[in-house]
Amino acid sequence: MTIHYQIHRIKPNVFLVVVPKEYDRSMLFLRVQEYSESPNPKIRGQSFDILDFIEWYTHENQGNFTYADDWNGFNLSYKTASECYNKLPEKFVTKYDRVFMQILRQITKSLASLPREEAKKAYIIGADSTNSVTAHHEVYHAYYFTDPKYRSHANAMLKKHVPAKLYHKLRKNLTRIGYLDQPFTIQNEMQAYLRGRDWNHPDLLVGVTKETLRRVHRNFAESMKHFR
Repeated sequence: MTIHYQIHRIKPNVFLVVVPKEYDRSMLFLRVQEYSESPNPKIRGQSFDILDFIEWYTHENQGNFTYADDWNGFNLSYKTASECYNKLPEKFVTKYDRVFMQILRQITKSLASLPREEAKKAYIIGADSTNSVTAHHEVYHAYYFTDPKYRSHANAMLKKHVPAKLYHKLRKNLTRIGYLDQPFTIQNEMQAYLRGRDWNHPDLLVGVTKETLRRVHRNFAESMKHFR
């Protein structure tokens, strides 16, 4: 099995892994992404058998394993990915895991030249190209995690531009999609969607008019435009 990927260093401590094939991308990132923030406590932070995950995910999705259709982009800290693989038993290692471990080794080598504190905040994102809607969405996640000034401003602008009732609806929609219902995750996802070109994601519009979300998107994106 050959998985084609390229690693792009878009900031000193932010790495974009481009995997053109959707299925390969989703299976490559599945373990680390679910380890990072799965809504299932038996998966999140745990070493797990991929077959057990497939069984659970299939049960949660009306008997279909739709992971590759459900998730196009990925984002998590380098620290979390390293932790995930450092404790993963050999019996659970798949061919996709071996490729991701290879990616981690390449990133680790690149981080060696950075100051320790900057390297500790390193972030990994996955997308289909360097300039797609998905790539931009994931880059905003990287900014939110690695840049305290960006995160502080984004949180303040969410409070300013997203009324409480709308925030509650969007939070409900995000958890329905499958995101972990924790403040950091919800705010991170909300700012990435509202700033990005995927602000009108169908699942985000449940119970929300397109006109309302378009107005909030424009105001929020405008307030964030000085962050590149």
